[in-house]
Parts: sequence; structure tokens; C-alpha cells
Amino acid sequence: MEEAVVVLKTNEKEKSSSVPSDEAIRNVEISTMRISDGKQRKEKQRLWLKRPMTARLVFHGKNSEKKMVLLEGRAPAQATKDGTRLVKVRQSTISTHDIDFVDENREVTCPCLLGQEALFEMVNDQHGEETIAPGTRIVANTFSPVEFGQTALERKGGRWAGSWGTHVLLTSESFLVEIPEGLSEFAATTAHTMALAWAACRDILERDEPATIVVQGAGLLGLYCCAILSRHAFSVFCTEKSSKRLRLVTEFGGVPLHPSLAGPIDSKASTVIECCGDPLAPSQAYNWMGTGSRYIIMGLSGSQEKISLSGAQIIKKGITIMGVDRYTNEDLESAVEFLSLNQTRYPWHKLAGPNFDLHEWESAFSTVRAGEYYRSLFRPLSEIKERTASATALALEKEMSLQTSSAPEPKSVSESQIPL
Repeated sequence: MEEAVVVLKTNEKEKSSSVPSDEAIRNVEISTMRISDGKQRKEKQRLWLKRPMTARLVFHGKNSEKKMVLLEGRAPAQATKDGTRLVKVRQSTISTHDIDFVDENREVTCPCLLGQEALFEMVNDQHGEETIAPGTRIVANTFSPVEFGQTALERKGGRWAGSWGTHVLLTSESFLVEIPEGLSEFAATTAHTMALAWAACRDILERDEPATIVVQGAGLLGLYCCAILSRHAFSVFCTEKSSKRLRLVTEFGGVPLHPSLAGPIDSKASTVIECCGDPLAPSQAYNWMGTGSRYIIMGLSGSQEKISLSGAQIIKKGITIMGVDRYTNEDLESAVEFLSLNQTRYPWHKLAGPNFDLHEWESAFSTVRAGEYYRSLFRPLSEIKERTASATALALEKEMSLQTSSAPEPKSVSESQIPL
């Protein structure tokens, strides 16, 4: 009887030793979680490193202590076929139109990104249906669906609504046009301005009637209007106060004319296109306009002054006044096609100003204000280096890494061994 009792106690001891304790199970679970977390961190780190470093100029307002801040960081994550397109900025322009935003002559909500005109290069296309190969040069309609330069950071799409940076994340609704091979970088970059010129000239081209047209201002927009109209066999006069700019008019198909000389076109113009931004331009244009003429305003979009035309003047000649401040997708397509067909006809090299890196924005703005060049350019060339973590963060990461590597391999525990 005593031997039987001893055997029974021994079996109970062996049975109890084969069941793991609560503490042992918790240790196994913790070790498993640490290894799993370590693998996830390494996988996220690999994905993070695949995303390029980016930089963007953020405008905080003209009265802010730091007017422009260079924001650096990794490009945003893209899901497979989520519709987004990550593009690299090959170069972007800085115009007097942009300076109006910097000076807050135009309505702007800060903080925001600036810059509307740029040439992009495809990096990663997740559109799904119409995929564009990496390395392809493209331009985008920067008025729709998100308007570049006028969308606050906190609004939808605002974090990438500006071309003054190294990269831009375009939405699935963005309209893109591929740039053909052979077209110069500057001409392709200014397709935005050519599309605006096309929008101003579209109605004239559609009417296809003999007409005398006056373009006020020999800036880039004015020259592009001259190019479009002269190539379609219209008689185009271009007025400009600057003798230096007036010399380029003939190379873009226009007839140069000083504003004070109205004789050749006195009351003969069927259309006058304002591209100079001078508040006195409307009163000068009145002398050139014939009966039933049209006055298209573009350059005065940033002006708060009233135009100098009386009701009696408008009624006497039956003048139609219209404003153009944006283009359609079709205008952008027509602009790129026009640039491609005439890529060797015009002296693009005479229009391009100096290039600046993003951190040289103060020098870039000063150059644009001086008015010596048609367009100055941001061309991000400097490599963006990833910022190193602080010593505390590095020590913490090292400690977590050691804990993960020294954690014991989890032992397999069957469901029958876990106590209820």
C-alpha cells in the first residue's frame, strides 16, 4: 500500500513538471513579440530608405520672422495603384507673378507652397491605368484639381501644391502631358505660360478671320502670344517700353511698336491683349481699338487698381472686356504641341535667366525683382542629406536592438500544455 502511494505521488510530480508555468508562457510571448517587432521595424526601415529625400520651400508670410523655410523629409508612402504619381522637379520658374504672392499682393493663405510653373520627371507612377515610365519628362495642369501656389497646407492636397521643391506628389486626377524628345528644358518648363497664351488666343484662332491684333507687353507671356498668332498668319503688333525687350519681338513674329506710337494701328485693332501689368494700359489700348473690338486682360490679374476706361468709351466703340487667368487641359496639350512643332524656330536661350538652388531663394527673388531676365529658375541640384538622430534616440535604438538579438528563441507550446 505504501509503494502504491509513492508511485502515485511521483506520477503527479512528473505530470505537474510537464506543464509550463504562467511566467514561462509570458516570457515566450514577450520574446515572440520582440522578435516580431524587430522584423517589422527592419522591414519599415527598408521601405523608408526606398523613398527619396525631398525638400520644399514653405512660405510663412512676408511679415513672418522666417519668411521661407526649407522643409526636408522623406517622400510620402505610395500604395500599389493608389492613383498617386511621385515626380521629381527638374526645374521650376520664378516670375513676377510668383513675387506677387511673396509680397502678398495676391491673396494667399499661409503657410503654403509656392511656384506654379515647372518641368517634372516621373519617379514612381501608381496610377494603374495610364502608367508613365520613370524618367519621362512631363508637365502638369497646376490649376486643377489642386491649384499650385494658392492652396494652404492644411487643405486637401496643400502639402504638395507648389513646384518650388525637389519632388511633388500628384493626385490621380492631375492632368499630365508628356514632353517630346528634343524640346529644350527651358521651353518645356514654360509650357505653363504657353498654355496661358493659348487660352488668350483661342477665341481668335477659332474665328479664323482676318484681324489686326495688339499685344501689350513683351514679357514671356506677350512674346508667346505673338508667336502663336503670327504662326497662324495674323498681323500682330507688340508694344513695350523696354527697348531691350522690344528687340526680341521680331524673333517671335511680332511687329515691335513703342506705346507712344499709335499711328499704324489707330482704331484698327480688333483685339488687344494686355500682358504688361500696367494700370495705364487700358487707356492706351483705347486709341488702338476699333469698333466692336475685344480687350483681353491677363497681366493685371495681380493689380488692385481700377482700369482707366469710362463707360462712355466702352459704349462708343462697343468694346468687350474679358479676363483670362487660367487654361484648360486642351490648352496645355495645344501648348506642348506648338512648342514641339516650333522647337528650333525661337531663341529659347535668350529667355532663360540664372539658375538657383532652393536655399538661394533670397538671391533668386532679388534677381526677379531687378527685371533683367524673362525667367529665373530653381534647379535643385544639391543632394539632400538625411538628418542624423540625436544621441538619446540612437542609444535607445541600440538598446532595443540588443534586446531583440539577445531574446531567447521561442519554444513551441502546444495548445494542450497551456493551463485553462
